[in-house]
Amino acid sequence: MYRFSRPRPDGWEGRLVAYIEANSQSKFAWGKWDCGEFAAGAIDVMRCIRIDRSVLATARGSIGFRSRRKPGQFREIVSIVCPMVEVPGAMRQRGDIVLLQSDIGFALGLVDPRHSRIAALSRSGIIYVLNPRVVCAWRA
Repeated sequence: MYRFSRPRPDGWEGRLVAYIEANSQSKFAWGKWDCGEFAAGAIDVMRCIRIDRSVLATARGSIGFRSRRKPGQFREIVSIVCPMVEVPGAMRQRGDIVLLQSDIGFALGLVDPRHSRIAALSRSGIIYVLNPRVVCAWRA
């Protein structure tokens, strides 16, 4: 289990920006490129590690992960994949992973280090969410 108690390694901002830019046109696909994979990849590049994605490895697993309708269930699954320090959504910072609530459910996004806007996946690629409803955030 991970508890990121040490600061992120030097250069994390540049690695995260490069990750966002490299994937900006990647289209959403359950089990291949979905919000769980997006968040896991961001943690990988910021922390220079590879986290376990076995719960996200299939479309069925990803849909099961995402279909949790209650934020408590979603948080529980995130803690299984990569337990991080949780903070209130209003206290999010650059590089944090965030839990967003939308009209269709919950999704993971991340706070872009360049301008502190929240990046999330859509069917057309990475978008920036205007007026996001952030349930909570995790320090990755």
